[in-house]
Formats: sequence, C-alpha cells, structure tokens
Amino acid sequence: MKYALALCISLLLVSTLSAQQNVIAGTDELGRFVSKEYEWDSIPAHCVMAYIDNISYNIDTVSHYAQVIGKYQTPSCPKCGLLKVNYRGVIIIPDSIAYGGETYPVTSIAREAFRRCIYLYHVSMPNTVSEVGAFAFTDCIRLREPVRNDRIFSYLPESYEGDYTVPDGIKTISGGAFANCKKVTTITIPNSITQVAPETFAGCKQLYEPVYNDHLFAYMPGSPFFGTSYTIPDGIQTIGNGAFMHNDQLTTVIMPNTVTTIGESAFLNCPALDTIELSPQLKTIGQWAFAYCEGMHQMHIPEGVQEIGEYAFSDCTNLQTLSVPGSVKTISTHAFDRCFQLKSLTLAEGISTIGSYAFGCSWHLKNVKIPASVRFIGHHAFYLDDGHHFTIDAANPSYYIDGDLLCSSDHRVLICLNTKAKAITIPETITDIEKEAFLYCYRLKLKIPKRFEGVVDTSYCKKVKYY
Repeated sequence: MKYALALCISLLLVSTLSAQQNVIAGTDELGRFVSKEYEWDSIPAHCVMAYIDNISYNIDTVSHYAQVIGKYQTPSCPKCGLLKVNYRGVIIIPDSIAYGGETYPVTSIAREAFRRCIYLYHVSMPNTVSEVGAFAFTDCIRLREPVRNDRIFSYLPESYEGDYTVPDGIKTISGGAFANCKKVTTITIPNSITQVAPETFAGCKQLYEPVYNDHLFAYMPGSPFFGTSYTIPDGIQTIGNGAFMHNDQLTTVIMPNTVTTIGESAFLNCPALDTIELSPQLKTIGQWAFAYCEGMHQMHIPEGVQEIGEYAFSDCTNLQTLSVPGSVKTISTHAFDRCFQLKSLTLAEGISTIGSYAFGCSWHLKNVKIPASVRFIGHHAFYLDDGHHFTIDAANPSYYIDGDLLCSSDHRVLICLNTKAKAITIPETITDIEKEAFLYCYRLKLKIPKRFEGVVDTSYCKKVKYY
C-alpha cells in the first residue's frame, strides 16, 4: 500500500510538475518507471529535485537556476539522494523549465550526469548552459556527434579518428571532453578558448602533439614523444589546468616571460621535474599546481605573484629552499604541506595571511622569521619543536612568542606550541586555543586554568591537569 501510494505521488509529480519535495522519480537502466520517497526533513527547502520530460534536475529555488543531474547526483545538496536515471535515445535539454509556478533557466550539467548511458544517441545543449561538469558524457559509446553549444565544448565521440579542430567561438572545454578518444591524432583549438579543465585529454593514446593556441597552453603529451625537456612557446600567457599533469619523465620546463597564470594541477605529479624558472610576469599559481613534484629541490617565487593556491606545492618531499615575496598576500591552506625536507624559508614583508597547515610537517625547517605584515596564522601553519628557531618581527602587532607558545599579541589566543615540550602551563589570559594546537605533543604534561571555558582537544597530551 505504501509503495503504491509513493508511485501515485510520483506520477502526479511528473504529470503536473507539482512542488512536492519528498518524492523523486525516474527510469532505471531497463527503462522502467521508478520512484523513491524521502523523509520530509532530508531535503533542504531550497533544494528541489524534479524529473521533467525525461530529464532529472536539481533546482535551486534561492539562486533560481536548474542543473541537469544524473546518476545519484545532488551537487548542491549532499544530504539528498537520487534514483539511478539511465538516459537513452535523444535528449534535448531545454533552456528553461517550469516548476511550481516558476520558470528556472537551465545553466549547468553536473559531473558525470550522462556517463555510461550507453543507449544515448544524441544530446542537444542550449546556450543557457554555462558550466558542464567533468566527464558528463564519457563512455556514452553510441553518441556519434559532438556535444556543445556556442561557448562550451563538452564531448567528442570516442570513435572519432584523425585530426579534430574545435569550432571557433568556443571559450571553454569541459573536463573529459576528449577522454578515451584513442584514435585522435591532433587537436587544434581556436584563440577564443580561455579555459580547459583538468583531464580533458585523458586516454588520448595517439595524441602525440601538444595542444595550445596563441595564449593558452592546454596539453603536453607524455615525455616519450618530447624527451625530458620542453620549452613552452613564446606568447603563452596561461598554462592550463592539468596541462603537464602525470608526466613522469619531464625534468626541465623552460617558461617564457609572457606567462601570467599557472592553472590548477598544471604540473601535478611530475615526480622528475627539478628545473623550472617561473616567469617574472607570473601572477597566479593555481591549487595543486606543483603538488607531488618530488624531484623539485628549490623554488624562488618571483615578485609580482599575488596568489598561491591550496596544496600548490604540497608533497614536494625534496624541496629544501623556498622564498616567498611580499606580493603574495595569502599563502593558502596546505600550500607547502608535507614538504618534509624544507630547511630554508624566506618570508618577505607584505605577506598578511599564512593559512592552516601552510608549512605543516616541515620537520627540518629552521630559522623562520614571521614578518611584521602578517595578521593571521592558521592552525598548524608550522611544525614547531626544539630544533626550530622561530621568531616574530618586533614590529608585528598581531603575534608574539612566549617561551614555547605562539600567541596573539593580546595574550588571548594560543596558536600553537613547541611539540617537544614536556610541560606547559597555559596562561590565565588565554581564552581561546586554536584547533589541534596540541597535535603531536605526545610527551606533554599540560596545565589548563580552571576558568578556561573554551573547547580544546587534549587527546594527544600525556597528562592534563587543571589549576
């Protein structure tokens, strides 16, 4: 009885586009109509999932847009669930949908929304779509035509052979757009393209030529085709997302002075890369840009760089020497985390924020001086112990060092402490202790004022006593 009622409600949802938010409906892999009922409190009020004209959507009633979704996907609402929908035949995505008396523009397609829909033959994408998630159409083996609109190129059929030229006017290539195109030999991109997502060319086994236009370097094939050294062409301004990613033999990259941006994951996991001189015009280093470049021993970031993304140099386990200029206002979270061999660090005046774990696990770091300009240090930005000579510029108004403690200048916030200290008494002036302040303090006997009312994790400490 309960399931019959749920099915009736689902049919009502599809036929009348009602605003019921606790039922989702769709078809399974065999094309059978199915529905699922949810608890009322499992879906936030702003997140509505609907199945309209054979397409599933995630509707944001606050930002007022609709996103095409697929298998078990609820991108803006991780608490929500969705039945497995198997798209088939011809799908024409509308530029807007009507739901609950409102009209919502269709502006995006979720990651892997149509992936492995093996009976899908054609997809039409409207110009209202401005974003397509990675691998949205990957493994749709019966698609015979590219999927794109006037601005975004999202899919080239995997059966395509030979040379391919992306149409002029396209601005963005979605992640995985050429994935598994094993017989494509060259790809030409127009100058209108400004962004290429990571892993766009994954699995292009016969793509032996680099992919770039006059200003964007998009893809570098593996080293067997170009040796261990490569010179990026003059005039290139942006090294694209994932351009050199997973190139395990590349040792040297020569970068022209025209480069201003290094994209996300551009050199991710290039373990042999040990020589690269950054462009003097460089402004941005994207997140994960040089992560896992284990062969890198030194890095001089030029004056003028304004942004270092999260994890940009994380796990460069042999990096020993680093200098960061004052033009970098924020060193992001985990930017140089797990650089175990880092021994020399120069931080220039002008830096204002050092994110959490920015230099975490840098066991060998010595003689660190925090410039006067720094106004924020995140939790465990540094690993401190007896071997570190850690100083704060006398003119810094935000922080000071009190013995084994790094504290805020008003004596109220404890940032971190010497991890090898055996006994520490927290001053009564302290009213807040940063997250994981006692991480790795396995030998510590800690005394905390009874009047302290904050939340603190002392699980790492050997002994805790209140006074």
